[in-house]
Amino acid sequence: MESQDDGAAGAVNARVICAQIGARDHYGFARAFHREAMLEALVSLKDEPVELAVVGVSHFERPEAVRNLKSLQWHGQVPHHETERFFQEADLFVLPTHSDGFGLAQVEALAHGLPVLTSPFCAQVVEDGVNGRVIPEVSVPEIVAAIRGILVNPRQLLAWASVCGVPEVCRVSRVSAQLRPMLEGM
Repeated sequence: MESQDDGAAGAVNARVICAQIGARDHYGFARAFHREAMLEALVSLKDEPVELAVVGVSHFERPEAVRNLKSLQWHGQVPHHETERFFQEADLFVLPTHSDGFGLAQVEALAHGLPVLTSPFCAQVVEDGVNGRVIPEVSVPEIVAAIRGILVNPRQLLAWASVCGVPEVCRVSRVSAQLRPMLEGM
């Protein structure tokens, strides 16, 4: 996150990464990522210092409203070993999904020290207000409000980033402790 040159108190330039817009899973099913809401939110934020890097397979026609936005970069599918740089360059990871069984990308983002903006419709690894923001519904107003909140309060984003890491529920020790009783009973 960078401060703007105009000296506006608390204002920042935010680099946002968004994964897998229109992606298909390994079985060929379209994921329930709400690409329209994210892209419409970017249009609403076009006068704000926000950049969106879209990483992942995209199987859809780009809406006319976003085709010429300089704040939008399409990277398509990249090899997994190259995703590191996107996590390092971003200030926020956005995963506004209607239904995602887990959302491994959000864990990867947290492990890279990147706060996450997500919905309650995937694995609950983001603690709202602790290591990111969980919007109550996937909608343009919710996404825009969350990102604008970060722009006017950059210390909040820095605080979230300071506690990011692999969530406790995803740690091998926790998972093995949960599996041990089941395996012993077999």
